[in-house]
Amino acid sequence: MGGIKDQEKIEELRNRLYQRGTSGVGNVHHSLSDEETPVPTSWDITKKYEQNQSEVPIPEAVPETYEPVLGGSDMKKNKKRGYRVKLALVGVIFFGIAMVISSFFLVFGRNSISGDNISLVLTIPFTVGGGEVLPMQVGIRNDNTVPMEAATLIIEYPPGTKSVEDTPRDLHTERIPLDTIQSGEFLNMPLRVTVFGEENEEKVIKASIEYRVQGSGARFFKEAEPQSFRVSSAPVSFRVDGLKRVSSGQESSHKVTIVSNSLTPLSEVMVKVDYPVGFEFVKSDPPPSSGQNTWIIKDVNPETQHSITITGKVIGQETDQHVMNFSAGIPNERDKNNFASVFANASTEFEIEPAFLDIGVTMGDESGESRAINKGDSTGVNITINNTLPYSVYDMRTVVTLSGNAFIDSGVQASKGGYYDSANNTILWDVANTYDFDQLRPGATRNIKFDVKPNSSIDSNPQVTMKIDVFARRVAEGQVNEELLGSVVRTVKVNSEVDLLTSASHGTQPFSDSGPVPPQVGETTTYTISSRIENGANAVRGAKVSMSLPVYVKWLDNTSGTGSFEYNQTNKTLTWQIGDIAENASASASFQVSLLPSTSQIGKTPVLVNDQTLTATDTFTNDSVVAENDEVETTLSREAGFGQESGVVQP
Repeated sequence: MGGIKDQEKIEELRNRLYQRGTSGVGNVHHSLSDEETPVPTSWDITKKYEQNQSEVPIPEAVPETYEPVLGGSDMKKNKKRGYRVKLALVGVIFFGIAMVISSFFLVFGRNSISGDNISLVLTIPFTVGGGEVLPMQVGIRNDNTVPMEAATLIIEYPPGTKSVEDTPRDLHTERIPLDTIQSGEFLNMPLRVTVFGEENEEKVIKASIEYRVQGSGARFFKEAEPQSFRVSSAPVSFRVDGLKRVSSGQESSHKVTIVSNSLTPLSEVMVKVDYPVGFEFVKSDPPPSSGQNTWIIKDVNPETQHSITITGKVIGQETDQHVMNFSAGIPNERDKNNFASVFANASTEFEIEPAFLDIGVTMGDESGESRAINKGDSTGVNITINNTLPYSVYDMRTVVTLSGNAFIDSGVQASKGGYYDSANNTILWDVANTYDFDQLRPGATRNIKFDVKPNSSIDSNPQVTMKIDVFARRVAEGQVNEELLGSVVRTVKVNSEVDLLTSASHGTQPFSDSGPVPPQVGETTTYTISSRIENGANAVRGAKVSMSLPVYVKWLDNTSGTGSFEYNQTNKTLTWQIGDIAENASASASFQVSLLPSTSQIGKTPVLVNDQTLTATDTFTNDSVVAENDEVETTLSREAGFGQESGVVQP
């Protein structure tokens, strides 16, 4: 506060000095005296200040060299700025000292910790066989002066790693709690896992440790040097057998054999096949586990093998090359249809060549892949074999394999030396029982025949399937014996047998009939016409019944039952629209008509409804189904209590 008051006094003095109208004070000259004047040896500042606190001293004269002081506001600013600079300087110095002291204690103090003082070493073998156990050692040493708390060992495994358990599980990242590692403590962690992979495939395992220190919520990490190993051998290997040349549309089989190379049992081995373009899967033994190209082998024991035979047809142009790829591995736990790791691959190539044996098959007079026949009928099958190669083939053999729910032994008759084997349901023609099968020259043909009659008592979708395989031997391409194969499949299907029944009644439900029975001239009698359809073994669609009324019968437009009726007044035609009828099901409906007899009809039995015709499409054979019923007269059923002359017109 003293400094501020002094500044105010100086400011007041300067204003007085520079005030207008103020006369200057002249210089006063004093003479010196020889008298001694007593001078105090100390200053009584406090007393002086208290006595003159309210006084403002004014000098009697101002030296000529005196320069005015700057304004008061500038001095205040300079004073404040200096104070702030000092304060900031003091803060910087204090912060720097604190940083130095804290760093010293962190690095050299008793509670310090550093990642450089933690040793983490992962040790694994350089090679391991696929499907075998991989032993590992993880060494951890804490050379810090404080414990590592909540420590967790983290192991990152490559794809295709499984745990060593009774029920193995996929391993991706494993976290192993270690709790607290004391200062100077050393841990040695032995681990065991099973690894899978392709032969000579290199894989990498990583290890790290996560921990905390006392008094801190932060987590620290230490990583070990990643270690790699090589899969020395695949746990399984492939062997693929199949034809190298096939004809377009010909069925061919490819057999893949999976051989175990592992010293330990394997479980859940997945085999997948990538088919070439144009390949059509037919069947396999065993059947696929998923879709048409995935198999799961539950257990593969050491030194065992498993085979899968895949049969299919390939469609393509001559000389086209096709490749079928096979892969084996362990399935992913999250997606069983994809691999977690692949440890074996194989492939087979084949090409499409011109058809060596052209097989033509006709059933009756039809040459399609299937033929529909009516219930109780039989059909003749004619097979024509043509050699399309530019050289002869020898020792020809033809095998027809019969199957289907309507096949019966008694329905087969083979001709021209064919032998039917009931044990295998096959018909065989070969050089032993067919004289001209020993050699088939280029362009030559052979014909064989047999008859088949399906079982007529089958209740649902009756059919007989005929697989026709033709084998022959050719000698070509460096005198290498080759067996050639041609194959076709044909089917005989049995149409549904549909029955149509129509009858007339009087005085029964659902309508109330009136008039005399037997009918009389000049009087109107009403009749109820009832139609019923009994369907057979196959469902039919679009079923309808067409009929017409005689000119003397009147349509009363009263209907009841399944479907709907459409009546044309102009031509007196009637259509009963039924629609779809399930297999072994029925449909029925009724309508009402009236008859007014004429004298020309006396003694006669008039017709109420002309012939009826049912048409439909068999959904199994895709063939047309037709059923017919004769005209319906006025004669009524004796079971309903009517006499023999109930339909004769009376005068």
